Parts: sequence; structure tokens; C-alpha cells
Amino acid sequence: MTRLLPPEILNLVFKEIHDEREGRFSNLSSCARVNRIWCTSAIPLLWSDPFETHGSSRECIINIYLAFLNTDELKDLRNNNVPIFDIPKHPILNYPSFLKTFNHQMINNTIYSWCECYGVIDDDIILKYVRGAFIKVLCKCDTNLRTLFCSTEFVVEYNLLQSNFHSVITSVNKMYIDLKYIDLKFLSYLSQACQHVNYLEIYLGLFPRTSQDAKVEADNLATLIRYQVQLQRIHIYRCYQYVHPIIDALQHQSGSLREVVFHQVNFQDCGPLQSLATCKYLEHLEIGEGCQNLTEEMCRPLFDAPFVGLHVVLYNGINYSTDPFNFFHCKELVEWAEKQCGTNERTIKQHRIPMKCLCTNNVKRPGGIHPHHVLGLWS
Repeated sequence: MTRLLPPEILNLVFKEIHDEREGRFSNLSSCARVNRIWCTSAIPLLWSDPFETHGSSRECIINIYLAFLNTDELKDLRNNNVPIFDIPKHPILNYPSFLKTFNHQMINNTIYSWCECYGVIDDDIILKYVRGAFIKVLCKCDTNLRTLFCSTEFVVEYNLLQSNFHSVITSVNKMYIDLKYIDLKFLSYLSQACQHVNYLEIYLGLFPRTSQDAKVEADNLATLIRYQVQLQRIHIYRCYQYVHPIIDALQHQSGSLREVVFHQVNFQDCGPLQSLATCKYLEHLEIGEGCQNLTEEMCRPLFDAPFVGLHVVLYNGINYSTDPFNFFHCKELVEWAEKQCGTNERTIKQHRIPMKCLCTNNVKRPGGIHPHHVLGLWS
């Protein structure tokens, strides 16, 4: 009976199995062994994020990827002391083309482990050649990524500005970037290559910036936001200065933006949040841990905006004041949100602002990956 299931149905079933966080690889790999039809549906999912799902066998994946280099390219690696021993011949499927999630740190860790398996330890030259070969394979095999996790080291380590990698990331719709230090070429590169992002998560300020550097970085992030065709969700973390160019850029996404999250953001010198108020379809606004220097003047456009169905989350983080008035530095913001919690249904309909306020220490983040999970990838 299962043989009669059309591929479309099998794909949906296997995707559900693949999305199970525990044991998903072993379950789906068993499905791939049933018959040719099941294998055809399961393999692309198994290889969509192999560096996450294959566990201790991830090092073997590098050998499979290198198998897509031609003879001259492999010879060049050997001439530069890259250990080429267990490269399979004539892979059955175009495995690199199935890759959908590029996690810079996970792939880096896999390459390190692969080198260690062949006795190569702390050799930056060999690492450079292997990384370059990996990117070359993705470009050759027409890989079309959907999710990109990267930090600023990513561009330097993989020499992306000198490669054809932009063709691999043009369809990325989820992007997580950790700007540990200033790299304006990196931001410009992303702005030109990735313009179909609907979920954007940004981490700034791990290392100190000068005032001028922070301003230029914020302007470049604003450009990245403006260039998106239909940005729906944006999360901003660790922005300690010059957040206003980033917020101002949100007006260019006013017709599509549904979710805005701020954590550890300093709103000093921000001015009225008029650009945020223009996002009339906004459904979720979160002002959380470490946010400071919000004033009534800044928030006034939000109070007056005719949002429909907006859900507001205000909460204190660990080691911060338990008094929300002190924490947000904006008594009016807290009162505004709390007032909406007590508004009856008729009043909500009349004012077209059905809002809900949660002042809590433990708010589940709707639909996204928790920041601690993402940051753990770069720790």
C-alpha cells in the first residue's frame, strides 16, 4: 500500500519525521532503505542539514563533498598536503545540491574533526584549502540554501568575497548573523546577495565599537533591511548604540512586517518610533532583557497607531530590576500595554487595538529559535 503513495505525500510524511528533534536521523535513514521511491523522497531531507543530523559520522560527509571535485582540483589539494585518501568515486546522487541550511560554525567544527581524523591539527593553511574546496563544491553543484547561520569570521575564513558563493545564497529566507566585529564588506555582500529574507536575527556588539564604527555598521544593517523584498520577522540583540537607523529602515517593510523583537537594546537618542508605528500589520512586539532608555516621547507614535491584533510582550531578565517602570524607563509604555490587557472586547473592536501584555521573566519566543541556542553555535 505504501508503494502507492504519491511522492508529494511521502515528502510531507518524511518532513514530519525529519522535523522531530530526537532520533530524526535514524528514523528517516530507515525510511530511505525501504525502496527506491522512499529513498528518493528521504535522501534530500537527510542531506538538507547533514552537519546537524549525522552526529559522530559528520566527518565522512566532507569526503563525500570532496568527491564532487574534478581530478585537477583533487590533485591541487594533494599538492598542498590536504589528506585525500577516502574519497568515494562516482557518488550516486548530487548530495551537495540538497543542502538547505548552512551553519558556519557547525561546518567549521566538522572540517576541524575531519582534519584531526587524518592527523592534521591546527594547520591553518590546510584548513583554508578545505574550506575553499567546500565552497567550490557548493557553487559547482548548484546548491540553493534557505537558511544561513554565519558570523563575521565566516567571510574571511571561507574567502567568500573571492568566490561565486552569492549564487548559493540568493534564495536564503532565514538569516542569523553574529557581527562580532565590524565587517562592512560582509554586510554589503549580504545586502546584494540576499534580498528574499523573511526572518532576520541580528547580534551586534560582542566587541566594543567606536561611535563612528557603530554608526556606519547600523547604516549598513539598515541597507540590508531596506533591500529585502518582504521581511516579516526581525530580532535585534546587543545593540548598545545607534539603533535608530535600523528602526527607521523598518518603514520600508511596513506592509509585510509581523514580528519585531528587541533584547539588550539601548534606545538612547532614538527619537519617536514612527517607523515602527507605520508597520500596521505588526502582530508581535517584544521589548525584553536589557532594553533601556525608552521614553514616552519615543513610544508616543506606538500609542497612537491603529494596530490590529498586536501582541505586546514586556518582560524583565535575570539580574535586572523587578520593577517594570524602572526597567523600561517608560512608565507610559507599561501602563499602555497593561491597559490593553484589561480592555473588554467591545472597546478593543472600537479602538482596533486588541493587545495583550505579559510582564514575566519566562516568555516563550513565538516561532523562532531561542537566542541562547543560536549563540551557543558561536561560543
